[in-house]
Amino acid sequence: MIGVRNPDDPNEQPICVEVWVNELRLTNFDKSSGWAARASMDLKLADVANINASFSRRTAGFGPLEQRVSDRPLEESTRYDVAVNFNLHKLFPKKWGLQMPVFATYGEQIINPEFDPREADVLVSNIESTQELKEIRDFRRTRSIAMNNWRKLKTGENPKKHFWDIENFDFTYAYNEETATSSVIERRFSTIHRGAINYRYSFNQLSIEPFKNVKENNPLRLINFSPVPTSVSVSVVGNRQFEERRLRPANQFGGIV
Repeated sequence: MIGVRNPDDPNEQPICVEVWVNELRLTNFDKSSGWAARASMDLKLADVANINASFSRRTAGFGPLEQRVSDRPLEESTRYDVAVNFNLHKLFPKKWGLQMPVFATYGEQIINPEFDPREADVLVSNIESTQELKEIRDFRRTRSIAMNNWRKLKTGENPKKHFWDIENFDFTYAYNEETATSSVIERRFSTIHRGAINYRYSFNQLSIEPFKNVKENNPLRLINFSPVPTSVSVSVVGNRQFEERRLRPANQFGGIV
């Protein structure tokens, strides 16, 4: 800030000018840098299973060169995920005609802030209590398993079809779970169950052509219909969802309620 001041009454004292400059300068700015790494793996076990895994880690202060230091995240983040595709039916004889795919995932993400979110000017490194460190970090865990369209296929040459065949059915079940905590949320837990039973039967097509014997150039010859439906299908689907959320006491942040 630059200021200029003149006497209030120029008749009582000589005219003079006072000029001053106030400068506020910030020094000892924290310029410590961070680092980040990422790794992934794909593993194939013949035709039985595929495994995909990934891992990433980023420390506080990491960011692109064009980003200002003050805009870079002040937190340490770690994440890993594992996904598995498993063909369970490969463990059984092929002549059984089973189709039993299984898909499962598991992942965790942990974010540790550099400063205590309850008191923004306190470094987390100064906190000695293990329980307090758990309360201020962000933690998220997900896991799921899905068994989609489990069924039995017909085997043998020219198998016959019946209404009651088990091959007309397929079964599905999926489960998802998520757990999370943070400096605001003491616990958040949710689950989703989904199940389905599907039935489908395709009829042998019976085509009736009432004008089949008329002349070929007669358009009535093209008329035909089927007295039976093409197929019939029935689905029974069930969903169950549950969520529990519990917040931390608001007065832990600076005594404000």
